[in-house]
Amino acid sequence: PGLPPRGYTDVPFLDEPWMLVTPDSAPPIGSIEDLADLTWLRVSPGSSGDHVMRRITKAFPDTRWAPHLYTTYEAARSLVRARTGSTILPAMALAGAHTEGMRITPLPSLGTRKILLRHKNHGWSEAGGPARVAGYLAEWKRHNASYSTSAE
Repeated sequence: PGLPPRGYTDVPFLDEPWMLVTPDSAPPIGSIEDLADLTWLRVSPGSSGDHVMRRITKAFPDTRWAPHLYTTYEAARSLVRARTGSTILPAMALAGAHTEGMRITPLPSLGTRKILLRHKNHGWSEAGGPARVAGYLAEWKRHNASYSTSAE
């Protein structure tokens, strides 16, 4: 993510794994090489999903792209369930979601999305709103450890 702007501090919060999401009719995926045979959904340009998608698919010169582009995780899941293509989503985009019709495959080589808590250096108070939100998020993280690949 780079350095925080002047006057701000970034605190690591969560390393969220990227997950491969394919239609349940697609063949099981056991390695990165198996990804070459998939048809991929397009994701909104410039998004974090776009960056990981480009990183993964650049290894495959004959990447097949579906004629569909999604801008929300809900749309991505719907397109996968409709068997129009596969995608890579962050683990939290699948939490509590209806996953019938989809196969979710964790592949460590997909990497993680680093989520940071950014706060102003001046005016930070443990009693203030941002600190309370950070506390609530830390509590959420403790109860949802499955979304994180590392603990801090």
